[in-house]
Amino acid sequence: MRIAGIQGLSLIDFPGNISAVLFVAGCDFRCPFCQNPGLVKIDPQLPQIEWREVLDFLQNRRKMLDGVTVTGGEPLAFPAIVDFLERLQKETGLPIKIDTNGNHPDILARLIEQSLVQYIAMDVKTAPSRYSEAAGTLVNLHHIEESVETIKSSGIAYEFRTTVVPGLVDDASIDEMGRILQGAKLWAFQQYQNRVVLEETYQERKPYPPDKVRSLALRAQPYAEKVIVRGL
Repeated sequence: MRIAGIQGLSLIDFPGNISAVLFVAGCDFRCPFCQNPGLVKIDPQLPQIEWREVLDFLQNRRKMLDGVTVTGGEPLAFPAIVDFLERLQKETGLPIKIDTNGNHPDILARLIEQSLVQYIAMDVKTAPSRYSEAAGTLVNLHHIEESVETIKSSGIAYEFRTTVVPGLVDDASIDEMGRILQGAKLWAFQQYQNRVVLEETYQERKPYPPDKVRSLALRAQPYAEKVIVRGL
């Protein structure tokens, strides 16, 4: 597991907390609209920050932090994430938020069972019928659905989040996603940004107007206890 970057302070990544952000390189999805394309493939040119250096950095900043966000890439694509979070928790005592694509329900369940995470953010890309298109690779939908159910029943804080990509997210896909997320506590909609994406053709897809994003969020309200919009 390669930690390729650290952001020392963030006010937006861990809701309600000031957090450091750790970026794990490598992902098993190839979402064409990915906002962190440099972290999708494990490029040998990427930094590789040793665990000891990361933990020392966090320990030195404990007094100014409320938590740590671990994102990627896809952190759960690497079984070593379990050992790393155990050490992070033991040595810093900071609450941990994990970002995931939901494709690794077994690792996710271990983190929850061992109380290694206090907040989970899972991306829900689009309707099940178009999931592989959105992920850029063949997806086992049972993994996605299992992760959703595991998170909903976990008893810890969580959110499901959807980047509103034109051509992938529309009224019909909201209803399909909603049937999977039914009863979720929080569903967050994020405005699509086309400045930096994995597949260059997606730079030509202009974001929806704000009113359209809000209308999609409104359509989602029957499926979740709370629906919010970010990035407008």
